[in-house]
Amino acid sequence: MYKSISTIILLFCGLSLTAQDWNRTNCANHIEYLASDDLEGRETGKEGCRKAADYIAGEFKALGLTAAGTNGFFQAFEFVDGKQIGGGSHLDIGESSFEFGADLQALAMSGSGKIRGELVDCGYGISAKEIDYDDLANKTVPEGSILLVQLGAPEAWSPHSKYYPYAGIREKLNKLEKLKPSAVIFWGEDQGLELPSFDLSVDVTSLSIPVLYMLSHCYKGEPHFEKETADGHLFLEKIKLVTRNVAALIDNKSDKTVVIGAHYDHLGYGAHGSLHTGKPEIHNGADDNASGVALMLELAQHLSKRTDLESNYLFLAFSGEEKGLFGSNYYTKNSTVPVEEINYMLNFDMVGRLDTDKGLQVNGSGTSPAWGEVKQMMEKQDWEIHWSESGIGPSDHTSFYLLDIPVLHFFTGAHDDYHRPGDDAEKINYDGLLQIGQLVWDLLIELDDDALLFTKTKEEMNQSAPRFTVTLGVIPDYLFSDKGMRIDGVREGKTADVAGVKKGDIVIQLGEYEVVDMMSYMTALSKFSKGDATKLTVLRGSEEIKTEIVFQ
Repeated sequence: MYKSISTIILLFCGLSLTAQDWNRTNCANHIEYLASDDLEGRETGKEGCRKAADYIAGEFKALGLTAAGTNGFFQAFEFVDGKQIGGGSHLDIGESSFEFGADLQALAMSGSGKIRGELVDCGYGISAKEIDYDDLANKTVPEGSILLVQLGAPEAWSPHSKYYPYAGIREKLNKLEKLKPSAVIFWGEDQGLELPSFDLSVDVTSLSIPVLYMLSHCYKGEPHFEKETADGHLFLEKIKLVTRNVAALIDNKSDKTVVIGAHYDHLGYGAHGSLHTGKPEIHNGADDNASGVALMLELAQHLSKRTDLESNYLFLAFSGEEKGLFGSNYYTKNSTVPVEEINYMLNFDMVGRLDTDKGLQVNGSGTSPAWGEVKQMMEKQDWEIHWSESGIGPSDHTSFYLLDIPVLHFFTGAHDDYHRPGDDAEKINYDGLLQIGQLVWDLLIELDDDALLFTKTKEEMNQSAPRFTVTLGVIPDYLFSDKGMRIDGVREGKTADVAGVKKGDIVIQLGEYEVVDMMSYMTALSKFSKGDATKLTVLRGSEEIKTEIVFQ
């Protein structure tokens, strides 16, 4: 990364930016528009998302950037947004006919298929020898039967009940599908343990058979359908929508292109991924991720004014990140610039809540040796920068890392408004946002004529994240670097909340497992299953608090 004296003088005299150069008003205007109620939370594929894409394209055009999509500034792509009950779906039981939507609902994990055979009453559908309870004992269940199953358990819901680990819908289905039924029909008023999800857009593993819920108006007391014969079919159709990435280029005729990206979609009125538990409300997503888009646009403005830079700069506003990195995944498979010319990628995702006490998280520092020198350059702040080597994470830089491209992901941390309706523009730290912009500007100038080498990160080569099926129901503080796992938020009604855990508590022990960092926390979680009881130890200030928890 050697630079001549004349180059260094050029950098500091011709290319440096001062505090006055950064336009706070522009950033505020971008965020206030993108996070306004008029855009209705920018859910992928919906009207508000289309308006946001149009706005970003308009800003690129106003800056004089070159359109770099497949249709002007836009790169459209199709995605599957769940499923819906298709025409021809019907069910007859004996002489009675039932209508989907009015009488029957398909559960989120339902598959399509014929519903034909004899109904068998399976009680609560619980079969657990370890608690000496079996609804299926001495019951003949021919293959291809339709299983009629009551929600809940023989006694009122309680996490301390012996039935608790076996009474959830998914737990029941894990046992019942081994009987090879043609369908399962749940019925009954839920006892608070688990409400059936009829949201067919929820991304869950589906069974190969129909899984239904019969509404209570179809029977009195309980359904008396045993030994009746059913005949029907459930057709589930994929819902396909179209959304757009927005792409613009500063073409300096180089063989090295720097990608500067940020996703612009969010959760609409509380799509899958929302942590809001009340009635549907607009999730404006000011920090997540209008802040990242605003910073990208501000950098585009400054870079567009320079005529003495060597690299090309490709600005990408991704759609579908909240659905599963859809936009960046599509772009990297259908790049509008030669992939081999992409030098590195910078990703801004949630950069609007800089807290100087917590600092800034920068992920991907292990993806190139060049980032070592960048770290030294950037660590001259009054606040700390927390570095993580991994190039893989829940944001769009991952799609580029998987193509062996060096990446950095900038992130100011989770907060109480994350994926909730309270993530609004007035809560953005604009001074902090522009301080991050200055750091990135210095990085871009420092690396302008350098070709970066790629390296795989240690986590990928030597350590994989443990798989776990339960959580405490908390938002971790990913910027916390001391011993333990500090909690940045507690989800109402979940395991930690029930146990009295508070924001700011530091988890140091989970059962017999010591928690020293995020990896050890995830490892500890992987040792438990739903319904398990254990002790949780947290630090609250200087006080060590132990409490009993039951994983939901």
